[in-house]
Amino acid sequence: NSPNADDIDQKPSSRAETLVESPELCEAVQSLTLAMALCHNVVPEPKDDEDALKESSAIIDLESGGGESGMGSAVSSATLAKTSKLIEYQGSSPDEVALVHSARAFGIELLARSQDSVMINVYGTVIQYDVLAELEFNSDRKRMSVVLRDKENGKYWLYTKGADNIMLGLIDPSQKDILDKAVEHVDFFAREGLRTLLFARKELTEEQCTEFLKQFNEAKASLVDRESKVDTVEAAFETNLSYLGISAVEDRLQSDLAPTIAFLRKAGIKIWVLTGDKRQTAESIGYSSALLDAESMDVRHIEAHDYESAENRVDEILKDIGSTDNIPKKEYPAKSWIRRAWNSTKKTVLWKKYLREIIERESKRKHNMAIIIDGVSLQCMLADELPTMQKSDKSTASEKDDDGEKGDEETNRKKFWLKKRSKSKKGAARTAEETRKKNELDRDPNREPNLTEKFMYLCDHCETVICCRVTPLQKALVVRMIQSLRDKITLAIGDGANDVSMIQEAHIGVGIYGKEGMNASRAADYSFSEFRFLRRLLCVHGRYAYVRTAGMMNMQFYKNMFFVCVQFYYQYMCLFSGNTVFNQWYISTFNVVVTSIPPFIYGCFERDLRASTLMNHPELYRSYRLYPLIGIASVAEYAGVYAVLHSIVVFVFGTYATGDIPLSNGQLTGFDYYGFALVSAVTFVVLVKMMMMTHWWNWLFLLSIAVSVGIFYLVPPFFVQLFDESSLIGVLDETMRSSTFWLFLVL
Repeated sequence: NSPNADDIDQKPSSRAETLVESPELCEAVQSLTLAMALCHNVVPEPKDDEDALKESSAIIDLESGGGESGMGSAVSSATLAKTSKLIEYQGSSPDEVALVHSARAFGIELLARSQDSVMINVYGTVIQYDVLAELEFNSDRKRMSVVLRDKENGKYWLYTKGADNIMLGLIDPSQKDILDKAVEHVDFFAREGLRTLLFARKELTEEQCTEFLKQFNEAKASLVDRESKVDTVEAAFETNLSYLGISAVEDRLQSDLAPTIAFLRKAGIKIWVLTGDKRQTAESIGYSSALLDAESMDVRHIEAHDYESAENRVDEILKDIGSTDNIPKKEYPAKSWIRRAWNSTKKTVLWKKYLREIIERESKRKHNMAIIIDGVSLQCMLADELPTMQKSDKSTASEKDDDGEKGDEETNRKKFWLKKRSKSKKGAARTAEETRKKNELDRDPNREPNLTEKFMYLCDHCETVICCRVTPLQKALVVRMIQSLRDKITLAIGDGANDVSMIQEAHIGVGIYGKEGMNASRAADYSFSEFRFLRRLLCVHGRYAYVRTAGMMNMQFYKNMFFVCVQFYYQYMCLFSGNTVFNQWYISTFNVVVTSIPPFIYGCFERDLRASTLMNHPELYRSYRLYPLIGIASVAEYAGVYAVLHSIVVFVFGTYATGDIPLSNGQLTGFDYYGFALVSAVTFVVLVKMMMMTHWWNWLFLLSIAVSVGIFYLVPPFFVQLFDESSLIGVLDETMRSSTFWLFLVL
């Protein structure tokens, strides 16, 4: 954890005094602490408070604090103490910030940093280094390096830090005894749930540094195959390093993490953990977060180095749990469009049957099991189904044309890209042909299931799947595998830049903003500050959104079908002449004005259950899986049953009850009065049905019903006055006086 800057000892030299009795240990600790203070991307900045602004002149910067010569200089302890209080560290990685804070606690403090210089306080002495090159961290390298020149003594240094599985291969083989001990320490820290980094360095000669910088700059300036050239130069340079030590940072779990995970499990959500941490670290975090249970869960590990060993391990586990038969295979779309249409219709109509089979299969699962798999093994699992990211054909640009003659630079560049495009097309054609042949084999119903299908079937029997040491690309491929083989709705949640590809691949992306930055939040559909908020997002807001959307759609289907059916029945009376029983203004305003407000309020405020009830009963989350609120059945129910039945009742009773309503002057009503009675009944029945569909009658919803009724009765006088609509003149007054109309409306 990153210590609080206010709690750091401002007299760091006293910390080193405890190591005086062991000079070798003191030197080793100082070297590791120096590496922690120099090898990073952290930037020191003044604190944003009034005291810091008033005393900002005390901060030593590169232009004035280190001296013109850049040599080490002694600064008063009072000035350094004042400077330390005014500095806070900012960085893209909270782990790096924590390491810099720790270095300051052990006596080596980062004071200032620019693009080409860095200044540190080493036990009271200010030393400045020139930053000659920075070898950035990425998911393939899994390490970062920095090339520095000490202005005090003119020495050149290469400092490197990274993942232990990468760094152990870069250490000088003569330090084998030390490395064996380091591996034990790394495993110990990992079992404690700590995130480890291995530090190393190498002293360079001026000639070595000059040669590297020349090659490095040439590789970065290359227009052809730049990334590969840079990687080659960096890999050749980062060798024969001297081991310095290991750092271990606690990745503290957020509050209420374990209860949230337990809640999601009870809600029927299967959880996969995709992390770049070591296997031991991931397993330790799994136990502490209640993903794994040592007493009731059978935890299996998959560690393989090739395809064959990975398949053997999966077959072995499937055999142990007795589930080697009936492994589901991937369903490919049929070649014939008729067959594809039939399969789609069958899947849509019989979806509940398939879902019941899945739920029944999950309920019969006998083994409470978890899988922990590393990145190398996972790549083998993904090999059969998901295409690997292949690099395009690489070639070196030549300054000569096809005839061996030199041309100008523009001509050579054009010929190079034309040649590259031709090779790419040929490569794409070969790839397409290979893919076509593979698909033909995969479509064979009698084929044996491949490794990806076996692994997915094995994961179906697991409560938890933890994938460790995975790259950002593998995270996205795992999400795609689940979507492809199981046709499930996926939600990905992450907090760092390495989670962006996974978040974008999933159906729903959730980003957690905080110390890891805002990259995940910017790429996500939803974002919040803590994992525990996912519980409310899914089970409260998710359920409410589903209920509101489904209810609004059902309302729209119902009221429109109801309104149209009454007019359709009237065509039998007018011999399909095309005449409409409703006034034209009611036809225009019924859907967009008269009955538009209640569905809108319903869609904003409807709640079928209290939030506290949903938060305390996770089983309610899966209640709509078998009985959804929207679908073919709900459309048939509201549009095909309720709307048709209600329209028949309204039309038949309206025709025989209000066809000849006696007026106050003894005359009988005409066509306009008959149409107004029918549209009145349709409107009131629709509004009453909306009230019956609503679970929560808040004052806004009741007000919307009242407003809709008021708008309905304002239509005749409004359009009579505005457009002189003769067919509505006197209709409202005479109809309101008729007891027959009111009796019909109530019934």
